[in-house]
Amino acid sequence: MARISTALTQPGMILAEDVNAPGGQLIAGAGATLSAKHLVAFKTWGIPAVMITDESAPAIDPALLAEARRLVAPRFAGQPTDHPAIREIFRIGVERQVALKLAKRVGTPP
Repeated sequence: MARISTALTQPGMILAEDVNAPGGQLIAGAGATLSAKHLVAFKTWGIPAVMITDESAPAIDPALLAEARRLVAPRFAGQPTDHPAIREIFRIGVERQVALKLAKRVGTPP
């Protein structure tokens, strides 16, 4: 399973876990194959990230990933990078940079 930003989700990906609205209403169930309507619903409900199956995880261009890490790294200078919370915050920062770069490529807001 991989937790990815909804900005990186694409039709055809498969959910590994249920996705619920903040009030608990089911938006999409585990095992659902994402469609364009799901992506709109995630944005409408403000869902920041979803769990998808490993086999449907997007392949991210290694150069794009390296560039995102390079842009985020200075913000973590002097921080204990071996700490689990810092690692997770760094991962989220990199994920957001990738989402921004991809959104600029296709001309849609993240």
